[in-house]
Amino acid sequence: MPPVIDPDDDIPEDEDEDFEVEEEIAEGEHCPICDSPEGECEHLLAAIDRTYSEIESGAIVAYERTILDMIERLVAKGPDALKAAGAGHALVQAATLVEADVEGGMSMGDAVSTNFPHLIEALCSTLEEDGDVTVTEGEVDEGTDESWSYVNLWTEDAEGAVERLIDRLQGLLDELE
Repeated sequence: MPPVIDPDDDIPEDEDEDFEVEEEIAEGEHCPICDSPEGECEHLLAAIDRTYSEIESGAIVAYERTILDMIERLVAKGPDALKAAGAGHALVQAATLVEADVEGGMSMGDAVSTNFPHLIEALCSTLEEDGDVTVTEGEVDEGTDESWSYVNLWTEDAEGAVERLIDRLQGLLDELE
């Protein structure tokens, strides 16, 4: 069946969706290092949806579960132990919140789940501590009741930054276990 042409629109109806997608990509964020559209270069370390506390993309995705497991194990050690081991402020703060919920009667698993957004923020802060990370952030508003905020972390060597993060978290775990 031939596409239906809307007289007010130069784009055939069956091509409207593709046009919108291309338009969104063209208007999307570009890498601050090489100016490529997001997702088309190797510089994206992590794209994180702050509203829903989700890691969306980037070099970190391949190691997401390992890294989050390490962060969960670290916050379970408690804020005092993390301070003594030299952990960053955001990780200590996440551990403080988890500890308070556990002292309030929650199980460790529930406390970690409740404070998961703080664990994601601790992850962002720990990545930023690497020193060679550029952060871009913003909010997406689709014109409906739906909007969300995001943060993208960029670096020249995204894979190397992930390796350094894992090494740092493992070093803290080794010191505390």
